[in-house]
Amino acid sequence: MTRVILDCTEIEVQRASNCDLQSMNFSSYKNCATVKGLVGITPDGIGCFFSDLMPGSTSDNEITLASGVLNKVESGRGVMTDRGFTIQDNYAEKGLHHFAPPMLEGNQMSVADCTKTFDIAHFRIHVERFIGRMRNWHILSQIWPMNQYDLILNPTWKVIGFLVNMSPPVGPKINDHEVEE
Repeated sequence: MTRVILDCTEIEVQRASNCDLQSMNFSSYKNCATVKGLVGITPDGIGCFFSDLMPGSTSDNEITLASGVLNKVESGRGVMTDRGFTIQDNYAEKGLHHFAPPMLEGNQMSVADCTKTFDIAHFRIHVERFIGRMRNWHILSQIWPMNQYDLILNPTWKVIGFLVNMSPPVGPKINDHEVEE
């Protein structure tokens, strides 16, 4: 049974004058300086986990491990992610099931892999919608000064996550439609 659906998002920050700091915060995905955070939602579409923000060059896997979110999920439960989360050993080590779309092997996916990809995408869209609601708070669309992201942006990011929880949930309960391993 899936307990949490995870995804990361990035927030643009001011370019640092220090080359090392600029390199840490540079996101090749966004092609600018960013900080990155992990969002976890329940199968009911409620935000249940907001990691601390980390430099934009940090991988989704590193944020997941550093945030400790996997320690909060009971053994035997499932975690749903996208293909970018490739730390299956860490899930298995904690007794968790990992639901992610299969990687393409060869030129074309099998019918079973296509079906699994569709099923997972059908439910993962809700974490994307939750993140979209967070981004609707225009304060996160501003380019944040580097000296403020620890003191102001990090708590602001989490508060906005909890405020989004006050609106109607973003998706249906997925445990009624479990994804096959």
